[in-house]
Amino acid sequence: MRSALSLVIGVGITLTAAGVIVFHLWLALPWIDALYFAVTTVTTVGYGDYNLQTAPSGIKLFGCMLMLAGTASLAAAIALINDALFEIRLENLFGKRKRVMTDHVILCGLGHVGIRVVATLRKLGERIIVIDPRPEPRLADEAKALGVEVVVDDLRNPAVLDRANVKRARSVIAASDDDLANLEVALNARAAAPGIRVVLRMFDADLARKVGAGFGIDATFSTSALSAPALAVAALEPGILGSLPIGEELVLSMELEVEKGSRLDGMKSTELKRLGSLAIIAYESRSDGMRRFHPQEDFTLAFGDKIIVSIKRELCPTLVAWNKRQAEA
Repeated sequence: MRSALSLVIGVGITLTAAGVIVFHLWLALPWIDALYFAVTTVTTVGYGDYNLQTAPSGIKLFGCMLMLAGTASLAAAIALINDALFEIRLENLFGKRKRVMTDHVILCGLGHVGIRVVATLRKLGERIIVIDPRPEPRLADEAKALGVEVVVDDLRNPAVLDRANVKRARSVIAASDDDLANLEVALNARAAAPGIRVVLRMFDADLARKVGAGFGIDATFSTSALSAPALAVAALEPGILGSLPIGEELVLSMELEVEKGSRLDGMKSTELKRLGSLAIIAYESRSDGMRRFHPQEDFTLAFGDKIIVSIKRELCPTLVAWNKRQAEA
């Protein structure tokens, strides 16, 4: 389309230039007046201030040819421009272009989980294409504000993944609120790019395990299975940030602020780690307010310091007890 439009514009410029030369040489018009007359003739405006009434027959025929050719080229240019604008509109609405992005993540499903996935991936510096047939406008605007391309199309359609350049993508995440749609996305992705990493969200925890094992999906997650332990433990222990099931074990992320006069107040980090099955993820000193992730150096905890630890569920009561005032404990 671009080449056709360039050709039509080139023809229009050529006609105008020919008219300028002819009108300057044969009608003795100044160059600027010849340009003005040529443009009004090609565009068929014809204000009447210049005309070919007394011009020779050959110039009149040339004028007729100029008007007809100008009308045709102008109509063709307008039609091509309209087609180009309409095509851009369709591409933005239905995502019909072939994406040239590579080593990117394709996210299918822009719900409340999907937008959090987008935000996390953008923080990690990843490039993302989102596909959703009916994205919520607020979430779509939020994703676009993060620099993410949102394609409104049927995520079950294999051609949509192809247009998202799935063969050159890094991974595909199926995170819609429809288990069957997510499974279909995963199978379509594997059919198009057998080696691609596929992550699947499913509401049914049992189905998630079976799908992962039966179809060779890299990772299947049940949001209910992931959130339920965290909700349960958070009701029992303060400071629970999240949970991660590893096999039959449940590993928790827990945040503590050191209480004054507690056992943790004045304890060295090496001593804390001797509790076992505990890792310090982050340490924030009250003195400078800086948060240090995975601190390797030994440090001494003090009143008001904050720590985030990864810890097994059964050790949480012990750690909570250590963080109580000695009199209370």
